[in-house]
Amino acid sequence: MKKLLFFNLFLSSIILANNNFSLGLSSGVNNSIYKTKKQQDYYFLPNLDIQYSGLFIQGDEIGYTFWGDETLSISIISEFFAGYPIKGKDLEVGYQNIDKRKSQIMSGISIDYKFLENNYLSISTTFGKNGNKTNLNLLKTITLPYEFLFVPSIYGNIYSKDFSNYYFGVTSDEVKKNSLITTPFFIKETYGVGVSMALEKKLNNALSIYTFGSYEFLSNKIKESPIIKKDYFWTVGGGLKYTL
Repeated sequence: MKKLLFFNLFLSSIILANNNFSLGLSSGVNNSIYKTKKQQDYYFLPNLDIQYSGLFIQGDEIGYTFWGDETLSISIISEFFAGYPIKGKDLEVGYQNIDKRKSQIMSGISIDYKFLENNYLSISTTFGKNGNKTNLNLLKTITLPYEFLFVPSIYGNIYSKDFSNYYFGVTSDEVKKNSLITTPFFIKETYGVGVSMALEKKLNNALSIYTFGSYEFLSNKIKESPIIKKDYFWTVGGGLKYTL
């Protein structure tokens, strides 16, 4: 489960905030919350950041800032790989006949606020075919000696009932098809709370390297789901970035 960087890649949206174009390559490892045969997954992903006249592409997100200044801005956004995708074939024996959970496109609105010195608050609400989520991010950029940039953050997500049941729930039909699932599982709204850190080092005016990591706690309630093994998600990785 890559979440295709469920870990809220502030790396694109904040570290690259003053750039018009940046292209990076990231690789790393994360865990799966599901009862998968492999509890860790390696990934290799491109990171693209483009900003022009209010339009922007940041990682797996595209949007348009229709109002704002240096302190406060409001944007329309679309995230292309939201959710917790999983295929039945990746699960342990006895759970492999579940329906496929797909990532989804979610669109909505984001409000970004800069306060004090280099502190950022972002609040967004997005809607998709399988529910909606509300996200809050609070982070700070810290310039260190030798051209290092450090970005610590805390964040939280609230997932609607439809979103939670699609990714964490189990239907009656799935019970009939899987030998180790004995009862359906339905859940109300769930949440996630996490911390993340990113560190970037400039090599020259165009190239830099970076590393990042995050750890997110999910609602304890989801562990009651027959297909869920862990109520936390972590990822670590690093990469190379080219900036114009």
